[in-house]
Amino acid sequence: MAREEIIVTCDYCGAILDCANDEIKCKACGSCRCDACDTGTCEDCGVKATNLMEVFIEEVLTDDETNEKKSNRLEHTFRRATPEQQAVIDDVFMTLCGWTFTTLLEK
Repeated sequence: MAREEIIVTCDYCGAILDCANDEIKCKACGSCRCDACDTGTCEDCGVKATNLMEVFIEEVLTDDETNEKKSNRLEHTFRRATPEQQAVIDDVFMTLCGWTFTTLLEK
């Protein structure tokens, strides 16, 4: 029987890893280990890991559009969305800040 390949992502950096022969490997180069979480770059292939949350926070903090305008646009988009789209938005907000967008609207 063929062994099923299990694909996982790193909880810290989001790098795609796969488990083959009981070893975690870097998806970019096949290395048995990816040190991107510790060093920012895989030692074996040089692929740089990007911490998307750090980039996101920096962009939010340096954006010159007012918070009120962004808030209004977010709420308008959410209220016009289908229930399936609202579920995706809630999931994204849960990932970003630990709260669903629905819960934030109620605060």
